[in-house]
Amino acid sequence: MQQNNYVKYKKHAKNYFWVSIVSTLATLLIAVCWARGIEPFAFSTTHQTNSKIWFTIYLVFILLLSLIVIYGISVISIINIFAIKLEKLKTFQDESDEAKKAQLSAKKTAILLDVISLNKHLSYEIYQTSLQE
Repeated sequence: MQQNNYVKYKKHAKNYFWVSIVSTLATLLIAVCWARGIEPFAFSTTHQTNSKIWFTIYLVFILLLSLIVIYGISVISIINIFAIKLEKLKTFQDESDEAKKAQLSAKKTAILLDVISLNKHLSYEIYQTSLQE
């Protein structure tokens, strides 16, 4: 049975996957608290002011956690794109124009991955993983 070539890249996306899962669960928990009208403690004596404050707090947390989820998913998708390009580069045997274009495209994706993931060594680590059989 032939092994999947992309399984070896899984370890690089694991941290971003767990960040997305934890942020999603926290977002759901906060959304449930917001829907139920749970106010853990009071900021003021009037109920209307207290409700507005908690509305703002819940909204800010949900937006922040949603952005974290989007960040995690986008980094995972860029890791997948980069892994596919690296595997495609292995198929070229000669120095044709198509191979040079694919190599340039992989370099651009590597730069994008390093910038978006906030980890300047991630693309190099993925490249080292691609050299393993």
